[in-house]
Amino acid sequence: MPSKGLNLTRLCTEKEENESSGEIRCNHGYVLPLLIAWTPRNPGRRYWVCPYYGGPRSCDFWVWKDSEIDPRSKFVIPKLLDKMGELENALEGFENLSKPRTTLKVENTIEEDKMKKIEAQLVKLQDDMEKMKEKEKK
Repeated sequence: MPSKGLNLTRLCTEKEENESSGEIRCNHGYVLPLLIAWTPRNPGRRYWVCPYYGGPRSCDFWVWKDSEIDPRSKFVIPKLLDKMGELENALEGFENLSKPRTTLKVENTIEEDKMKKIEAQLVKLQDDMEKMKEKEKK
């Protein structure tokens, strides 16, 4: 559900969240980090789980920190996440458009410098030609 460039877990985690909750340990004794679910049924809902959960070494420890999410939030949160993803993609597109413009500006500046050198050479050749004509007249 979250877009590839967006770290929603970091965005939605308060700095001192784990500290205020105290240490939560599974039945193996491991201190568990507070995780955030991003499934359609539990968008943004926080929980602790045994690192081996679902495997043969699992102690089946799973605890939700948050109460169940109300139906309206289950509907709204995924829509907002999708919109954030769309906006992030649009921003990335605009950033990509600005890169070629910068390159074109640099190339344009280089071409302008070349043109100025050629114009200077032309002026010098015209001056030389005028001098040669004056010498021929004498």
